[in-house]
Amino acid sequence: MKVSVIVPIYNVEKYLPSCLDSLLHQGLGPEEYEIICIDDGSTDGSGEIAASYAARFRQIHLVRQENKGNSAARNAGIALACGEYLCFVDSDDYLMKNVLGWLYEMAVFFQLDKLLYDYRQIPEESLWKEGKEENWKKEELLFFDNGVQMEADKAVPEWKIAWNYLIRRSVLTRYGLLFHEKVNFMEDQEFSFWLSHCVGKCGYLNKKLYCYRTRRESLIHTFMDEGHFARYIDGRLQLAFFYQETLEKFRRGNPPYLLTPVTGEILEDRMLYEIQGVFSRLLRKGDKNLFEGILRRAKEGKIYPYPLRLRRLDLRQKGKQVIINWITFLYPLEWYLRLCMAVRCCGRGRKKRCG
Repeated sequence: MKVSVIVPIYNVEKYLPSCLDSLLHQGLGPEEYEIICIDDGSTDGSGEIAASYAARFRQIHLVRQENKGNSAARNAGIALACGEYLCFVDSDDYLMKNVLGWLYEMAVFFQLDKLLYDYRQIPEESLWKEGKEENWKKEELLFFDNGVQMEADKAVPEWKIAWNYLIRRSVLTRYGLLFHEKVNFMEDQEFSFWLSHCVGKCGYLNKKLYCYRTRRESLIHTFMDEGHFARYIDGRLQLAFFYQETLEKFRRGNPPYLLTPVTGEILEDRMLYEIQGVFSRLLRKGDKNLFEGILRRAKEGKIYPYPLRLRRLDLRQKGKQVIINWITFLYPLEWYLRLCMAVRCCGRGRKKRCG
């Protein structure tokens, strides 16, 4: 089998038909690829829609599970995948017509572990329509010896998203690479970081083949809401603990198994990035009780106070970003962090009274 397409599904009945219709027009025969739909405990009609497609099209397979989050749904799809290459498509997005077929041929011809392509944003109400096929030119494809080299190249966009590349499945199997199931927001960045250290020859195709839908109710717009925020913060804290453990193993002479090795400095920076991000979001939210609980857990886990590292200050940045960098840089000083929270809560209280 050539390609496995993994589609995590959760309450997207309005958009799912467009997603699946696009995946049925990809220049591959039914026996050449599979579409693995993971219904992650949907409470609307998404599961029934997916089931009706699976009954009509043999390349579509549906698996239902209790709600575990996007990362767990993608991991379930990875476990079932049989294709030489795999890709992820979110169930509220869609692909341009007939792209998977020639992306696969391109990846095989050039023996790529990873083939990255661009995306376009589409309006919330946009529906997939069968249009003209995309074509590509050889000069539009850039090659790199490995994923780290590709990440560092300025010709490649900085975004790190799971749904805009084709991956050789054996890479994930060889290195045991999965999505971190405690993290269900910006989990793409975490997965992409490790993937870049696992892949060999890569390609970047500067064509907008993936259609990303901007939705008001999507998690990227609602993760700060009361119903999601505590879970989001917990996931980021768990990730910081993961990096703490990985760094400790590295220092004991047991580094992660990767094609392109990481350094202790890289692991420490990612740990600091996560814990600093946790406190930045807590201050932005202004929830003092949650702040105290997370601070206590961080101290008990010996991840706070974390070390001040001057190398993390990018002196090339200017203006507002430099100010933000200095403010967040001093978070390890507990008195300073509490002062920032007190100022935030005071400002929030005045805003409520004024409102």
